[in-house]
Amino acid sequence: MLTLTLACADYERVHSLLSGAVRPDGLDLRITTLPSAEILERMATGAEFDVGEFSLADHLRLFAGRRSSYVAIPVFPHRAFRHSMLWARASSDFHDPADLRGRRIGVTSYTTTALLFLRGALEDEYLIAPSDITWVRTGEERLRLDPLGVTIDDVPGDLETLLETGRVDVIASFSTPAGARADPATARHLFADVRRVEADYYRRTGIFPIMHVIVVRKSLYDDHPWIAKSLLDAFELAKRLGAAHDDTYPYGVEPNRPTLEAACRYARAQLGLDLPEDVAELFAR
Repeated sequence: MLTLTLACADYERVHSLLSGAVRPDGLDLRITTLPSAEILERMATGAEFDVGEFSLADHLRLFAGRRSSYVAIPVFPHRAFRHSMLWARASSDFHDPADLRGRRIGVTSYTTTALLFLRGALEDEYLIAPSDITWVRTGEERLRLDPLGVTIDDVPGDLETLLETGRVDVIASFSTPAGARADPATARHLFADVRRVEADYYRRTGIFPIMHVIVVRKSLYDDHPWIAKSLLDAFELAKRLGAAHDDTYPYGVEPNRPTLEAACRYARAQLGLDLPEDVAELFAR
């Protein structure tokens, strides 16, 4: 029996594994449950856990640089459409995404997975290239990488204040701005019927953006390659137990090929990453 540490947020589809109801063959897991943002930071900066949740964009950057301490398995615990991230002032005079050309968009970080997919969708769907926008960044990048051909203004402050004071036209926010929660008349989604837009996007493209992937410490995988399948099988069983009728979160490479290929295409174009043509190479064999 091999003992491993694992860190993952307590999503419904992984709860049975985190609770111990599902046990991977040959493995004794010592589990830490934390908010996903904290796990991503600790995994990326300290290689603290043997197995854990990891940003897909961080995995692509480290894989391309041939400097990752981890090997990924095709388990994707968190996915999200990102059209709903875009918020504008309720009084603003534009409603069409095409109006974003020449505008200023506030972001906490430029190189997150969420922004990778959002920028890709804007270019694919509305012909708005990243270089058509000035990106106003308020935070630090977890893994520093200079993006290609874009203008980034680094400013202090928070996104909501930048939006309210007119220093940016739109913000890309992971949550509803506090002002909009208190008074919906202060800010609105850029896409008026955002759920319909996201559903239509998925229907036409087959892309359901993958935010996080499960990774295994490379040194452990090199010594015990069987742990990849053991973990994949355990995550699959936990998903079936936790969300028996949910087939929108498939694991494995083939069911997710359109999304993974889009992620690599965006990462090559936006970040200049040297990634394989076959997305299967991103994962343990």
